Amino acid sequence: MIKNSILYSGIFISLFQFGTAQTGFIEYDIEVKGITPELNKGALMLTDSRMRIAYQDSNLRQDYKMGEMSVNSTILNRTKNQAVFYENGPNGKFAVYGSCKEIEGIATPKIKATVILVDETKEILGILCKKALVSYGGLKEEATYWYTEVYPYRLPKKSLFFDELPGIPLEFTMTSNGYYMKFRCSNYTNEIKGEDLYFTAGVTADYKVIDFSAYLELLKSSMTGEVK
Repeated sequence: MIKNSILYSGIFISLFQFGTAQTGFIEYDIEVKGITPELNKGALMLTDSRMRIAYQDSNLRQDYKMGEMSVNSTILNRTKNQAVFYENGPNGKFAVYGSCKEIEGIATPKIKATVILVDETKEILGILCKKALVSYGGLKEEATYWYTEVYPYRLPKKSLFFDELPGIPLEFTMTSNGYYMKFRCSNYTNEIKGEDLYFTAGVTADYKVIDFSAYLELLKSSMTGEVK
């Protein structure tokens, strides 16, 4: 559960310089397929997966629904320097509170990206996009991004995706841990209802709150296969 959270979130949350912010969100539908028949059976549990990235001035929120497996969110309220990462998955509901820097560190593993810009274009949602091939240092994985330099809305200076990509991706594909994943923009807007609550770093009482340092130990154990 924790491994998947870091894998799916960490590839996309990074720093991206893109001008003055507004309020809004960009949403992606996620298609998942296994590269073998056996893994493809497991991929059926990931039907109806999607990701939403929302922003309000310098505040950010990412919501991730991985089919029937889990739902997790990262909220960075930089206005108040309050942040939370929380997940509802097979192991129950848990939440980790901290500063924006601490929680961003959970959701953003420092992965070096190498980007090759390709002279190819295609339209997505009527917007002209350019192609980029991205490889991630140490992961032996490559992704294909279709990005636009004329996205209708401006994102915060500290936003999502990595510095080396010269635009906002409307579609990207990759193979990771035996699964093929395709993210395609399905919706975007510059309006959010109830935005004050939407960017509040809080969870309901049915979530178990884990101390930040304890979570780091739990994460370390998870990565070495020691979690019982």
